[in-house]
Amino acid sequence: RKRDDKGQDSDGGSSSINDRDDGDVGGIDGVRQRAEERRERRRKRKEKEGNQNLTDKERAELEREKDIRERDEFVKRMLDRDQSKTKQKEKAKEEATQKKNDMDERLARGETVTGEDGQEFSIEQLREQSRRVYLKKRQD
Repeated sequence: RKRDDKGQDSDGGSSSINDRDDGDVGGIDGVRQRAEERRERRRKRKEKEGNQNLTDKERAELEREKDIRERDEFVKRMLDRDQSKTKQKEKAKEEATQKKNDMDERLARGETVTGEDGQEFSIEQLREQSRRVYLKKRQD
């Protein structure tokens, strides 16, 4: 949008911060993203203007630099995606461990606990089951 010195758009209306048509990204990340997009558009425009009077060697060098830049951006996206998946897996493991620890603590206090399969356990039942398994192994 082009604005005159009074802060009005060239179409005569005034603009506000809420009149964004470039996406729904807000906050500091949105500002950074829009700034990066503007820089990229400016860089591409300069690159197009400069490519018209370059030699084949210079064009090849620019293409190589562009390929390297795109490769690096791709690697960064892949690493970010991989890191977010790793965090999700770690969080799931941590929740499972926390759930097991809570169950163990409740059993230690003598409470009856319901397992994942809906079966209820108490410390006495678990001790009795453990004794049976031990005696069975001892007999063999």
